[in-house]
Amino acid sequence: MIAAALILGVLLWATLALQSRWRGLPLRSLTVALVAIGLACRLAFALLTPDFYAPDEQAHFKYVRHLVEVRTLPVQITQTGAATNDWEYYQPPLYYALLAPACAVVESLFGGGAVLRLLRLVSVLLWLLTVALTLQVLKNLRVEEPLIHTIVLAMVCLLPTYAFLSSVVNNDNLLIAIGSGLLYLLTKGTSIRLSWWVGLLLGVGLLTKLTAGAYVIVVVLLRLLQWRGGSLKPRDALAHCGAALIPAAALWAPWLLRNWHVYGSLTAEEVANVPRLWPSLAVALASTYVVLRETFWTAAGIHNEILFFPRVGVGLGYLGVLGLLRNLLLVRKPTWASFVDGNRELLWAMAAAIVVNLALVVRFGVLYGQGQGRFLFPMLIPIALFLGLGLKPLLADGCREDSHVHLAGFLILYLLGFVGHSLGFFATIGPF
Repeated sequence: MIAAALILGVLLWATLALQSRWRGLPLRSLTVALVAIGLACRLAFALLTPDFYAPDEQAHFKYVRHLVEVRTLPVQITQTGAATNDWEYYQPPLYYALLAPACAVVESLFGGGAVLRLLRLVSVLLWLLTVALTLQVLKNLRVEEPLIHTIVLAMVCLLPTYAFLSSVVNNDNLLIAIGSGLLYLLTKGTSIRLSWWVGLLLGVGLLTKLTAGAYVIVVVLLRLLQWRGGSLKPRDALAHCGAALIPAAALWAPWLLRNWHVYGSLTAEEVANVPRLWPSLAVALASTYVVLRETFWTAAGIHNEILFFPRVGVGLGYLGVLGLLRNLLLVRKPTWASFVDGNRELLWAMAAAIVVNLALVVRFGVLYGQGQGRFLFPMLIPIALFLGLGLKPLLADGCREDSHVHLAGFLILYLLGFVGHSLGFFATIGPF
């Protein structure tokens, strides 16, 4: 299976390269190809992954079932790893509340066997929404450089771990779509009306998963930097922050109050998660870093045990970081300087949010041994954008004009190899 997948990947890469060389390959056509390949891989995962053989999928599904059957919010009484598979009950309820009606309707029409596959297809639809919003963000930012445009879209469409995650039941999928919507609004303009919509969407994100807090950094820091840069007056910057934070706080506050009343904790994080005892802090940090970098790129399975050459993706990430550092420290005026100058405040705000998101993931990994790469996916678009900025001077400047096509082909091959490896593994553990 893996051999067939790799052969298919090589053929697709060659087809794109030959098309680009002989007739030219418009960026729009490459975009369609990346989305189509990403969709096909996700449908394969959604249909062929064994039931609940994804991280916490059974626990997420059980939350939805509880809402359908009991029609009230669940209370967390067990911890992660419990035989009852109910350790996600402490999570904010929005994702599960949105899935509950679909679950009830499908079960009544087709029986319980079809429910899980349907909910997985909802995740695929959320990914398609994320793709559409990503394209709008690139348009708003006027990303016209083919390699940067391609790497951002390819990370959203072809990143192996995200391809698997966005085809199973997991509340991260709604949060990633919401985060894409926030970035779309923030890149669209600076009106107070837009800031109110940002606030509503931010509150919806916080009712989906706590990692939405990283977007608070983007929203607030962006306005403060615009004030410092002179594009907003102090009063206007304050008004924009208030317009965003007030509705977000109003939506989130009832959930926080419920947590405090039920658990004596605002987040209930410590109620569900089991503390991890490490020999030392150095061991904790080193272990968290290894798991984080590998599971960001290629991870599937119930315990992230399915990996497919994660060092390849890690190496690509290191290459992007080196490219960024080289241009920031050694090159007086990088080729993407005009793009950076035109979006300086937003780029700084996104960079700060990535750092905060990373710090929260490391903290979670040290405390509970669960520093997984998918927890960085709320910042996937900003991460991909910075990766593109880092790779451009190394792969595009002074090189082949179709370097973005070959980069896309390489990532297609990487994803298809991962899909073939994963499905082959699934075939060894039982029927689909």
